[in-house]
Amino acid sequence: MFWRKKQAVTAGGAPMAVPTEMKAEVPKTKAKKLSRTQIITNEIEELTLGQEIGYFIPSSYGDRVYFVKYNPNYPDKGKKYAMSTDNVVNNKLTGNRMPGWNTNSAKDVAKWILSNLLGESEGVPKKWEG
Repeated sequence: MFWRKKQAVTAGGAPMAVPTEMKAEVPKTKAKKLSRTQIITNEIEELTLGQEIGYFIPSSYGDRVYFVKYNPNYPDKGKKYAMSTDNVVNNKLTGNRMPGWNTNSAKDVAKWILSNLLGESEGVPKKWEG
């Protein structure tokens, strides 16, 4: 039932040398597509001390920009990220920034931003350029 494979032999009957170097096949891996949450999380985590990023969210109640700022006092005082919002009228901010909440988790911020994308099931919100 169990048998050994026959060894390759030369014309004289001596066993042939088996090559010791074998080329290993490298498995092909697909690049993993990032989720919307992961894309925004990565953008937020790239912020450095004092930087902020804004995301424009169109809404039936009025357009808004959600800002995420890296707290310049972190870690001495407060949490890592500070959220705030501002309304947009005629493609300009109104200047009445409303403070939001603070957190140490960029993923929580990303989930919150995406939860406010009313009716948009695909894509990442536009970054605010203004």
